[in-house]
Amino acid sequence: MGATPRQIARTFNCSQTTISKLIIHYQQTGQNQDRPRSGRPRVTTPADDRYIRQIHLRNRCVTATSTVATALGHAISRRTVLRRLRAADIRAYRPFHGMALTRLHCQRRLQWARTVRRWQRRDWARVLFTDENRFCLFRNDGRVRGFRRRGKRLAPNFIREVRPF
Repeated sequence: MGATPRQIARTFNCSQTTISKLIIHYQQTGQNQDRPRSGRPRVTTPADDRYIRQIHLRNRCVTATSTVATALGHAISRRTVLRRLRAADIRAYRPFHGMALTRLHCQRRLQWARTVRRWQRRDWARVLFTDENRFCLFRNDGRVRGFRRRGKRLAPNFIREVRPF
């Protein structure tokens, strides 16, 4: 387009040397694709990666080990499955345990929130807050984990309903 390497570098906020090398490479080869490099080839194809992602988004509590055993026709490792899921921003989390709230529950909670909205510090001092966190020293704590994206904690398919009675 007639622009100088300096103008292009300023536009893309990169080094002028990088732009000059790209221009030379394009003039020599006619393309800007990377040359083949050494290294281990990928075990999965992009289609396999999409399939792994779909399995874990459809059934949130499928483990990476069971995906290895059943998902693809060839052998892959559990770590490979976890890396592909992490690349798709899907990680293993504990499901949210809670009760399914009806419309009446939501209305009553909103009403309570509106009543305590103007509470002062002395009002909150009369409330007892308990901390019931559980700490695990070893990896296997017996909890079931599910795969989800960050910020989707309260998605309907990730909530495990708890019925107290």
